[in-house]
Amino acid sequence: MVETPIVQTQAQGFMIDMARMILRAFGAEHVSEIWATLLMVTVSTILSFSIFWAVRWLLFAIVSRITKTTKTDLDDKIFNRNVLNKAAFLPSIFSMVAFGQAITTDNWLLRLYMKIVFLYMTFSISRFLAALITSSFRTISEKYPKMQSLNSLRQLVVYIVYIMMIIVMVSIVIEKNPTTIIGALGASAALMTLVFKETIESLVAGIQLTANNMLSPGDWIDVPKAGANGIVTEVNLNTVKIRNWDNTITTVPPSTLLKDSFTNWRGMKEGDGRRISRSININMDSVRFLTEEEQKPFTEMPELYNYYQRVRKGEGITAEEVTNLALFREYMYSYLLRHPSLVRAGAGSNMRVMVRYLQATQYGMPVELYCFTRTKVWEEYEHVLSEILDHTIATLHRFGLRAYQVTSSWKTVKDDLPVKKASTEEPLLLMSGDTPKIEDGNA
Repeated sequence: MVETPIVQTQAQGFMIDMARMILRAFGAEHVSEIWATLLMVTVSTILSFSIFWAVRWLLFAIVSRITKTTKTDLDDKIFNRNVLNKAAFLPSIFSMVAFGQAITTDNWLLRLYMKIVFLYMTFSISRFLAALITSSFRTISEKYPKMQSLNSLRQLVVYIVYIMMIIVMVSIVIEKNPTTIIGALGASAALMTLVFKETIESLVAGIQLTANNMLSPGDWIDVPKAGANGIVTEVNLNTVKIRNWDNTITTVPPSTLLKDSFTNWRGMKEGDGRRISRSININMDSVRFLTEEEQKPFTEMPELYNYYQRVRKGEGITAEEVTNLALFREYMYSYLLRHPSLVRAGAGSNMRVMVRYLQATQYGMPVELYCFTRTKVWEEYEHVLSEILDHTIATLHRFGLRAYQVTSSWKTVKDDLPVKKASTEEPLLLMSGDTPKIEDGNA
């Protein structure tokens, strides 16, 4: 800080003499320069606050009226009450500076007063700039909601303003030039990088996440390492807040999201449907070829009409090679195509409908149902999924198939279960070697 040279002027004599005259009027015969300076400082402070209230009233009255007459609402949001309130401090502080400079006397009280005034002026200007920057960025982000990096950029600019404010305030206190402090900070940059390593990493990661549009408020993300699974409520430079499905809040550093993988379900919400990918393990002992007599009930099913048309034409398979698992697969494929809650995407779309076999394991042959629901609402999605799985499991016995279950044994419980009577509408295939139990004269 460059000190103002102390010069004895006529203004100094006038101000101090006027203060002494006022004090003598109240009975103080011998008035020192300190008491006279204290009186002038008090008057300056009272005058500055009066100017603040007057300017604040004028700003609210004039600026608000001007912004309301314009066609756009951008100026209303930028010059809001918070910005105008902080701007009203500036004229009052400048009046304190001017009044203090007019009393150019050399005593400790005036020097302390001017130091406090300059500190307060730096603080007020920084608050005004931060409020103006914040309102401007928020107004732009409301107009362009897809520019998710604006929030992080706003925080970065505000941080820079406050860092410069701290540097200037320190230079005022120690009475040094701000460039000297900046030079000293540059020399200790390596030490600061080591001390604030995590903070710097979070700042950089926050900028990368928002600049690359990897994350934005409202996204459903799953972060296994942090135990977070829910909706992103806030994305800052150094924190990401996630509201989990149990309404707990998880705060994750942005650097964690960059170092470790996380799942963002935004694509599912923006797409035309939500995927279903579930498999049922079929007991391979229940898979077998069907005789022509056993196939008759299935030829009358609408879901298998196209399949038997290909069989009759000899396209890839003959009637003697038809298996109950193939019929089940074709039946479920046709069922999914006809389901009103599923998407039937055209050619070139990635929203496919498939019933396919996965790699066989010791737990049986997995048959996967792969499709997409029209709805993306969680409750509705789960309802459609449950409906499809209910139908799939209940359909297995029509084709003589059994699902694999580790906790049960078919050979142990089959004799205790009643056998359902077969019909042409709902065919029941029995495994070779299985003998139906006779109850009340009905097989």
